[in-house]
Amino acid sequence: MRQPVSRRGLLTFFVVLVPVIVLAEWYLQYPPPEGSIALPDLHTVYFADTARGWIGGDSSALYVTQDRGAHWNLVETTPGWNFRKIFFTGADTGWIAGLQDTVLHTTDCGATWDIFTSGNHPGHRGFCDIFFLSSGRGWGVGGAQGYYRKIMTTRNHGMQWEFQESYVTYRVNAIHFADSMNGWIAGGNITMAGFPDNSPLVRTTTSGGTVWDTKLPQPSLGGRGELHDICFIDRSTGWAVGDSGMVLRTTDRGVSWEHLTTGLEKSLYSVFCRDTTTIWITGDSGLLLYSPDRGDQWVLDSTGTQKNIREAFFIDSAHGWLVGDSGTILSNHCAGESRASGNRSPARNPGLSIHACTPAGGRSFMLHGSTTGGGTVSYEIFTPAGRLICGQECAVDCAGNFSAEIKGPARTGTGLCPGTYYCRCILYTPDYCCDTVLLFVVDGS
Repeated sequence: MRQPVSRRGLLTFFVVLVPVIVLAEWYLQYPPPEGSIALPDLHTVYFADTARGWIGGDSSALYVTQDRGAHWNLVETTPGWNFRKIFFTGADTGWIAGLQDTVLHTTDCGATWDIFTSGNHPGHRGFCDIFFLSSGRGWGVGGAQGYYRKIMTTRNHGMQWEFQESYVTYRVNAIHFADSMNGWIAGGNITMAGFPDNSPLVRTTTSGGTVWDTKLPQPSLGGRGELHDICFIDRSTGWAVGDSGMVLRTTDRGVSWEHLTTGLEKSLYSVFCRDTTTIWITGDSGLLLYSPDRGDQWVLDSTGTQKNIREAFFIDSAHGWLVGDSGTILSNHCAGESRASGNRSPARNPGLSIHACTPAGGRSFMLHGSTTGGGTVSYEIFTPAGRLICGQECAVDCAGNFSAEIKGPARTGTGLCPGTYYCRCILYTPDYCCDTVLLFVVDGS
């Protein structure tokens, strides 16, 4: 049932939001720990087929798998690179870009990569999003970090880039093209006179980016905050997602937009369209929305994590991956290994158990557990909002029992402040990794 609210250029719909159900089991996968518990945030994921995939993120985090994610191998890159988008136009040809003036390009499914520079242009500091056609024509949006206002284009697979003048005075976070002429950009935080701050905005081009349409009454898009991603399935139908649970849909090339009311207040970071009807949206605190009918109804899926999910990729409904903060990698299949996501039944965590977190004086706690899987065990302490407080490797004795003293943040070591926490223990072995989670409370006494 939909009840339209009259507003010129905008229709608001009350969309059916089904209560949380499990569409598929989600399994945690891990990149190599690299000697640190605090894994980098991951922003982008792509799979060429059900076996071969790539993941990119902060702090030069670029991983590749050849076995559906059972094992992730770190790709050596320049230190300090921060990757934001992996984009392929087929099984063999792809690009990786981020917040540096460098674009990686492959034509052999990642066996080798050419390194292109996006140019030493004033105000340009890499890309937060890219889009390519099979012809080698591509576009990117970016700029100085925090001020993504530049639109650039390439006509030779990324070897050379040039600016496209857009007169954009707001932050542009995402770009999408249906063909060489029809495209869209999405963002927010408008600073033009006469436009309110903290508003979403979409612009359209029918000239390949030479001219960007400014006719839309953008403040009437509704919602608060900015848009983070945009996706079209053809020249007419597309979706954009952003802050405060904002989901927009158009069926007329972006001339008008429907504001789909999901009832959510969380930030939404990505929208993935697998075909003309199936859509996934990711967001804060493990949020995953699924629609089988072009967005008329939404199902809130349970991912079993409180980490922010930055992007999703699906080969089909049985082969999907999610990536997010603190090195989070989730798949809806077990990749032939024993992997389990947090907040599942202990039976889903073979060989790993948390027995207790007991007070040890001074707001410190002693963690006790056991494992029969061998390998190493580490713990992480999180708030319910997903903020990492502390973590380290546990001491494991010859009987498989492990323990560790939880002293709170390393910079203070004064224990945990009163509140609710999640203790997550992670077992790493040469063949698999799994985790289990315990909820505990620190009182104020």
